[in-house]
Amino acid sequence: MTRTDRWGVRGSAPSDTAGARLDDAVLDLCLMVGQPSAIVAGLIDAEPGWAMPPIVAAYLDLYAQTVDGNTTAGALLDTAQASITEQDERARAHYRAARLWHAGQLAAALDTLGRWLGDQPRDLLALRIAQDLAFFIGDGAELLGVPERALGSWSPTESERGIVAGMAAFGLEEQGCLPDAEDLATAALEANPSDPWATHALAHVYEMEGRSEIGAAFLRDSSPRWSPSFFASHNWWHLALFCIEQDDLEGATDLLHGPIDAPSPTVWFEVVNQVSLRWRLWLLGTEVPLPSELIEVLLARTDEHLSVFNDLHAVAGLALAGESDAVDRVIAGYGPGSDRPAVRHLLQGIADFADGRFAPAAEQLTAARTATASIGGSAAQRDLVDQTLLVATARSGGRADRIAELVATHPSRWSARTTERLLATT
Repeated sequence: MTRTDRWGVRGSAPSDTAGARLDDAVLDLCLMVGQPSAIVAGLIDAEPGWAMPPIVAAYLDLYAQTVDGNTTAGALLDTAQASITEQDERARAHYRAARLWHAGQLAAALDTLGRWLGDQPRDLLALRIAQDLAFFIGDGAELLGVPERALGSWSPTESERGIVAGMAAFGLEEQGCLPDAEDLATAALEANPSDPWATHALAHVYEMEGRSEIGAAFLRDSSPRWSPSFFASHNWWHLALFCIEQDDLEGATDLLHGPIDAPSPTVWFEVVNQVSLRWRLWLLGTEVPLPSELIEVLLARTDEHLSVFNDLHAVAGLALAGESDAVDRVIAGYGPGSDRPAVRHLLQGIADFADGRFAPAAEQLTAARTATASIGGSAAQRDLVDQTLLVATARSGGRADRIAELVATHPSRWSARTTERLLATT
């Protein structure tokens, strides 16, 4: 049967009950709560001839950004393909996007969803997936453009408009439009106070403006609302950054050992949180060893190369763990024949720094710096690179004017105390 979903998007569904359950999964994914994967798995079992549940399940597996996840996603898409009808435009659009993502063509997948959203701006699933694809490939324009173009199609009285507003707020923040981002994130939280993504967008605004005390208080006060989310560990990570910027390294370490390390590092999202905070603390003279499970995950993924952003954190984590051979294997994936020489500079610079080769590290990271935005991640996450470059430059005896230039790059993003501590370690 043809059914219109909860937000007015037409597609196929075997029954209203099944369609409503898929709507539940989409809403849970957008609000980052519950178990959307369990919902779609149940629908796959109960409705084997319906294309959308295996497509959504494939998206969820692709989020893992691992070879195993891609393999499972491919099988799910094979299942979905046989059930897609010519009339089901929604399933066909999502299937094409998921196939392109599975093939490693993330920009083309984003373009496919963008064209679909041009006709169907109320497709919440497409909005969520499209913005995440823009995030993964470092497309700042579409990180904002995807939700911004759709926002006018949502009534101010709809709570789901808050979801779209929170997405747009994050895009605005990443484009440097901080006052507008703060206003929109605040409005999004008025619509959905527990929305972890809108919370995350507002935390980014406070981070970029150097308002660490306000940011820390905001996250602590709101944590009962967003802590049940499967995105919570990243908001705790942001609180740890605010702790660092207030010279509270013990507080940041406690958060690392607590809610940041609590999730198993089986997906890259958690690996990045756990590695990057350890690296930042290490830059400031506080060493927090990697747990064995995290090291084992990194060792198992040295040859995957599905994401430069993830490989950056793999090199950082393996270097901290003293796994030099594994570091070399990751970097070897971007050898002389690679079409992304800046990536090799980036990864080699992190490896050189960990080995105490500060002058080469500064040279490599300087060579990579202009291309860093294209690796994905947020500006706050990519600060790991700039902070490492600053310390490498200082430790290698860099000129005072060069150090001052690097500090001035982030006039408010890093507090004065953070900068002083970074330079004090030299």
